[in-house]
Amino acid sequence: MDRLKILSFVNHIPLNNNIDNIIGEAEKLDIDYICSQGTGMDFGPYMLGSGTQFSVLNFKNNVRPYIKLALKKKIKFIFSVGIAGGDIQLEECMSAVNEIAIEEGKKFKIAKISGEINKDHLKSLIQKGHKTTRAVNSDFLKESIDFKDIDSSEHIVSQMGPEPIVEALKMDVDGIITGRALDIGLYMAPCLYHNFDKGLSAHLGKILECAGLALTPGDPSDPILGEITKDKIFVKSISNNQKATIRSISSHSMYERDNPFKEKNPGGYLDIGNSKYVQENSNTVSTQGAKWIEEPYTLKLEGAKIKGFRCISIFGIREPNFIKVIDNFLSEIIVRLEMSEQFKKFKYDEDYFITFDQYGKNAVYGNLEPHKSDPHEIGLLVDVIAKDSKLAENLLYFICMELWIKPYENRLTTAGNCATRFAPPIINVGNAFHFNIWHLLSVKDPIELFKTSSIELPYEKN
Repeated sequence: MDRLKILSFVNHIPLNNNIDNIIGEAEKLDIDYICSQGTGMDFGPYMLGSGTQFSVLNFKNNVRPYIKLALKKKIKFIFSVGIAGGDIQLEECMSAVNEIAIEEGKKFKIAKISGEINKDHLKSLIQKGHKTTRAVNSDFLKESIDFKDIDSSEHIVSQMGPEPIVEALKMDVDGIITGRALDIGLYMAPCLYHNFDKGLSAHLGKILECAGLALTPGDPSDPILGEITKDKIFVKSISNNQKATIRSISSHSMYERDNPFKEKNPGGYLDIGNSKYVQENSNTVSTQGAKWIEEPYTLKLEGAKIKGFRCISIFGIREPNFIKVIDNFLSEIIVRLEMSEQFKKFKYDEDYFITFDQYGKNAVYGNLEPHKSDPHEIGLLVDVIAKDSKLAENLLYFICMELWIKPYENRLTTAGNCATRFAPPIINVGNAFHFNIWHLLSVKDPIELFKTSSIELPYEKN
């Protein structure tokens, strides 16, 4: 094979309203693979810890037209699914794909690859001397993980590289569905399976990973088409909504990393420092020059631990005198809370955590906010996390009363300092989680952590 074409979409983003026309255009093309990423930690640790995900019906609707296209044209598909990508989410998405098979009257075979890591297996690797190092320098993470971290995590997943997917491509299957996976690894896998250059394969994966977000205008609900040859990549849109431009393709090549020219990945890094981009026509960009630099193989582990139970309240504040003193007022609430008979037996930042976000005043940048002028209106989000729901509720009720009725300098009223958005004001959100594992694990075998099984669809539900 001297060239390979991949159609890419994002399977957790709702379908473009123009999907029928898009699929119609795709049917005219000689596509070799349909790839789609659907895992990530953009939404924080909650879904990993709780074993939940966004609507599976949304996922089912999103993948149906692409699965139908793949089966009709005999195109292999590769999807990562379930947002956090644990086994619970993977099975829910597999069930949705099974429903599609039943409803469409289709029979096909899937290679399913788990992205969740067996805790005992991980412990055994650490015992054998496999090192773990934190992926980012954060005070919230230990330098390396221990058995306590492993046991306290609700779920642990790993971003599988392309290697487990390459192995699955050797199987007699129509498609591959994985749990947590490296986004670009989904696209690298078919390229490596067909012996294309690793640097170009990784660069193609980087461009395609978020589908139409790499086009102009950037809209990830649109798919994107990529092609790899011996020494070059070509990228284009297949809809009339967007175009591939040098600006959009080169920009997305530098997306989501601290060094715009180098992206760290399992087993090495992608170096696009010498990549050149050419506008081949109004809707096609080519690029060449990307290189893959080999390094010792590491896998990123992600684990989520329960931090406590969360309650929130939302207020609107538009009283100028209150806004002038709001920072001191909120600090004094914490002092009074710590001194109260009801709560002084509990330790702040240990038994409970309180965050005040003033939307309209430094809520996003905090102390880094460059614009210091006083706003005329603030939306105040009060976020309380405590070891159990009753403590969280009682803490938040105390704070609510303080906000409503306590005096401040130059107050013109006797109460009603702020407006309550919801009644009752205390909203129980449920368990809150934090990442206690965000570490790199050194491995010799990039496949051994990931279980692969072959499944014929449709199957009967238990």
